[in-house]
Amino acid sequence: MREVIGHIGRFVVLILLQALILQNIELGSLSSYFNPFLYILFIMMLPFDLPTWAVLTLSCILGFTLDLFTETLGMHASACVLIAFLRPWVLKLLASRDEYEFRNKPNIHVMGFSWSLYYGFLMALIHHFWFYFIEDFRLIDLHIIILKALCSAIFTTALIISAQYLTNKHRKENG
Repeated sequence: MREVIGHIGRFVVLILLQALILQNIELGSLSSYFNPFLYILFIMMLPFDLPTWAVLTLSCILGFTLDLFTETLGMHASACVLIAFLRPWVLKLLASRDEYEFRNKPNIHVMGFSWSLYYGFLMALIHHFWFYFIEDFRLIDLHIIILKALCSAIFTTALIISAQYLTNKHRKENG
């Protein structure tokens, strides 16, 4: 029960943080290239043993909720469902199945810095590329879409790593 409450709290905090603060960051002419989407941390930190249908459903709800706040007409929901769908393949790419069965919590203190960095970057890159692709929807601007996705993914990954260190500072979990 405590774990469920923790996930609900993470959901609410990340949505509010994204909608009220991160969505409004202005970096002048660089603003379109550095958009942090920290809210994807919710999807990334769901337990490994959570059924795929539950991850997809929660991801859709997360994205749709953010779409309501930001008036993006399903773009966040689409990108969230995509990374939820690809999450098992990203996880398989990063470690063996045995490692995930032994450790159920996908956070930096359990899985380590390198794993968290790769996981965060891959998930952010997939999310951001899809988000910017459906936002622009023109292949002629593919180089701009890739650049925006890459810059924003780097920025988001830095925030994801920082957020995990800040929120799990004293909790070292092993399963």
